[in-house]
Amino acid sequence: MILMTDKSSEMSVHFDTASGNWITVYVEQKPRDPATSKLFVVFRTAKRLIGPWSRPRELFSIPEMDSTHSPDGIPENLFCYAGKAHPQFAQRGELIVSYVCNLFATSEGDALTVLEELLASPGIYRPRVISIEFPH
Repeated sequence: MILMTDKSSEMSVHFDTASGNWITVYVEQKPRDPATSKLFVVFRTAKRLIGPWSRPRELFSIPEMDSTHSPDGIPENLFCYAGKAHPQFAQRGELIVSYVCNLFATSEGDALTVLEELLASPGIYRPRVISIEFPH
């Protein structure tokens, strides 16, 4: 049974006792606005695990994918994924969310260059953790 048609590679699903809803958190598949490259971590809610699920709602924009926060530009081979909630670490009314950004090789010959870039950039391919007020 398909519950959501989103094409997220990873997500989390948990039951929120405060709201009585199931909540899923994930990174959008592609930027909504190609001009800014903004990519969002979003959430959906449902009263029942099998749905129906709400439309995706924004939690926050991923800074690494926002051209307004990247004066040097966003590398063309940067991608962000694995948006997940971690309710076991959150306080009431708070949501702890993690995501990861990485680089991909555009060709087989590019693989070594990407590996060297990753070694020289300790901020890439490291989980980011954000604490936000959960918008019920």
